[in-house]
Amino acid sequence: MSEKFDELREELPEEIKSALDSSGGTVVRVNGRAVGYEDAGDDLQELLTQTVSEYQADPRRTVFAGFPLLLASAREETQLDLSPEDLMSAFHRYFSGEAEGQDETIYDGAVAVCYELARKCLGSEDCSFDWIIGGDDYYACEVCP
Repeated sequence: MSEKFDELREELPEEIKSALDSSGGTVVRVNGRAVGYEDAGDDLQELLTQTVSEYQADPRRTVFAGFPLLLASAREETQLDLSPEDLMSAFHRYFSGEAEGQDETIYDGAVAVCYELARKCLGSEDCSFDWIIGGDDYYACEVCP
């Protein structure tokens, strides 16, 4: 990563950095432009296992699904070759009420892993989601009982 990226990352609130890092990657958008993305890989099960293991090592009331985990889930569930920007755009349109085309399908695909985290970490799929949206378009999901 570049020095500029490291500087911008340091400006993020700790809870957002933690949430985005929880699955091994980081996304930062500034004025709608990605300034950094570190893909932890496309293997959903590997990312899910890592997130669950981290949670079990330090259990809390909630568990976070970072952006790479959401992206891997959306790719797996939709069978689409989604870029980080595709997912961020679908989230943005979904949350602003302007979802079109496959946006809802992409959102549902990303959220599928949140239910899996709820089941594996919190013991129930009966949960709610609090979305962490920073800057213009980086997302993480806090899964709450």
